[in-house]
Amino acid sequence: MFAPEALRGDVVLAVDAVTKDGRHVDPWNEFARPGKPPPGDAIPTRLGYDVYVNSYYGRIVEVPAYHGPLIEWILRYHERTGRPEDEIVAFTVAMLFDESPGPGEREARNPRKQVFLRYPQN
Repeated sequence: MFAPEALRGDVVLAVDAVTKDGRHVDPWNEFARPGKPPPGDAIPTRLGYDVYVNSYYGRIVEVPAYHGPLIEWILRYHERTGRPEDEIVAFTVAMLFDESPGPGEREARNPRKQVFLRYPQN
């Protein structure tokens, strides 16, 4: 609010993980937004992230040292759910971006997606 150059859009982290039985899940948003549907390819109107979640995912792309632990955490999804069929076999991690609506507008503009992690790595 008091920043000389305030952000003019939204950013969110999204994971598209495929389980051993073929389902698509988003372990990150299940953790960060419990009880709410994952964003998919579009940023929801209200994210509900706390300050710690924002601090982490706001740095993840630029800090490669965070990538390995994030990969390991995603791959342990089945351990957290207690369901062997939830074992992750592949995933992508992406940042979703959009620009805030202009005055009098209701819809965000210029949605885009930047995939920065893949497993298995090709």
